[in-house]
Amino acid sequence: MSSAPMRYREIAPSDRVSGLVASLWEFTANDSLKPGHLHSIPLDGCVSVAYARSSNGGSRVVFVGPRLESLQVAIFPNDIIWGIRFLPGASRPAIGKSGEEWFGKSGLLAYEMPDLVRALGGLHSVASLEEAAPLLEGLVQSNSPCPEVMRGVYAITASQGTVKVSELPDLVGLSERQFQRLFRSEVGLTPKQYSRICRLRGTAIDVARARSINWGEIAAERGFADQSHLIHEFQSLFGISPGEFEGRFLAEIEHGDMRLDL
Repeated sequence: MSSAPMRYREIAPSDRVSGLVASLWEFTANDSLKPGHLHSIPLDGCVSVAYARSSNGGSRVVFVGPRLESLQVAIFPNDIIWGIRFLPGASRPAIGKSGEEWFGKSGLLAYEMPDLVRALGGLHSVASLEEAAPLLEGLVQSNSPCPEVMRGVYAITASQGTVKVSELPDLVGLSERQFQRLFRSEVGLTPKQYSRICRLRGTAIDVARARSINWGEIAAERGFADQSHLIHEFQSLFGISPGEFEGRFLAEIEHGDMRLDL
């Protein structure tokens, strides 16, 4: 069994919301964690809503928008956090807030959407992510996302960020200007920015799953120009070097199932 003081895992959404939701996730800390530990949340290009419960019974509901820099949060022993990650471009039809509206933002959801906080009141009495999932999915409205944007998102995701951005407008049937404008308004990021994040997230998951790590091989497999390019992207988007990610981040967090397909 892992001795890591924190654990992260994801589960797939139900079929009802799978066109809008990337995953449901859980982040927990055990009592060996130093109080107030600063945890860096890796980028994923998504909007998340999360319910956090502390060991003293207090709770809060927070949101995190898409961003270009890792977000640091303080974690305490025995914290439990359950969240829902919306597919890039799907948060507006799902909960009424686009990625652009929440770009670079995070905070208490009560100040933004108090009705959603009230809808999650039942989370106070559940004990697992599997029990929390139906309540989190209950936030999701049944509106359809922009099809052109989602085709672009799926193309980037399927290629793990290696598709040529210049090919996307033709793929979705829009002019380059129309596609760039629509994509940013729904996702909160440009197609190029999301591609960078998608490729780096895939790289991070590769490393978390690997028993032995060869950064040169990973750089080649993930489409980076070379290992130096991978290192630069890690430091630029995650705020740490690949070595720090491998030696410290992975030692602190046990990773369960994670979804590469978003």
